[in-house]
Amino acid sequence: MIKLCDIVEIQENNNSSILLKVKENKKVELISLGLDPTLDFIYLSKGKNHTMKLIYTDNNVTSFDFGEGGYTLISNDLKNQKDLILNCITDDFCITYDGNLKDFQKTNCIYSLKDKANLEFNFKLFWFDNSNYISVHRDNTFFKSFGTLQEAKKYVYDNYNVYKEHDLKLSEQTGCNILEFDTLGKDLSSSYELE
Repeated sequence: MIKLCDIVEIQENNNSSILLKVKENKKVELISLGLDPTLDFIYLSKGKNHTMKLIYTDNNVTSFDFGEGGYTLISNDLKNQKDLILNCITDDFCITYDGNLKDFQKTNCIYSLKDKANLEFNFKLFWFDNSNYISVHRDNTFFKSFGTLQEAKKYVYDNYNVYKEHDLKLSEQTGCNILEFDTLGKDLSSSYELE
């Protein structure tokens, strides 16, 4: 199955933004992912508030904001595109875009799927007993959520090289369960590459 990370290249990844460029002759792949076949660049600002710009070959731009300070109302179709792009950036490339300067400086060195290999990441899973919400934090910043502990653990083990799973802890203050993992980034490029 084609993934967005297969058909884009990172042009820029710095303290303020990420710029992805669609590779040449990828119209069919863009359409299969639900994206406009004329998409040329994807821009995302880093920080607590974000602007995402989809820049097309005819120089038209779709732009919207989201983050701590609020968000632009967007269609379900555009929301699906946003989610696809953010998953590509955070899951496939392991780039941190949300947070403060210290949070994303660590991943500014990533310009390909191979660059994340052997970068250290700490994961903490938080949940309450009898809850179907598992909050996952990567390097002390909220990362994503899952419906079950098994799904959250599977995500960590499938996408990272886990070298230590800590003992389960219970927060005495809140009663929240905490499971921590020390990991290294995994080079999944061979899994994604097209022939």
